[in-house]
Amino acid sequence: MDHRTALAEAVRLYKAGEDDAAHEIVQAIDSPVGSYLHGILHRAEGDYSNARYWFIRSNGLPKQLGIDADALTRELQSQAGTPTPELQNRLNEELDAVLRFSQEV
Repeated sequence: MDHRTALAEAVRLYKAGEDDAAHEIVQAIDSPVGSYLHGILHRAEGDYSNARYWFIRSNGLPKQLGIDADALTRELQSQAGTPTPELQNRLNEELDAVLRFSQEV
């Protein structure tokens, strides 16, 4: 499976609630976008410190996309892992931005 297909499949699986399968795919993607998606998966699991680690490994990709991944993480953490509808929309927009970027590179 090529890089783009793998990332798209990981996002599809994540959106379908198959977090473990999505996680397995992103673990094998050694790139900034793979690291960013890996961080998103950890954040969704409530593993915030590990999410931050993967965001750092993404070499500034969130900032490049105009996203403050740390702020989203802090906000989700402050909501005890249950996002308000507004935050959920922002998290979905972040995921869509990562997917669009992955298809362009």
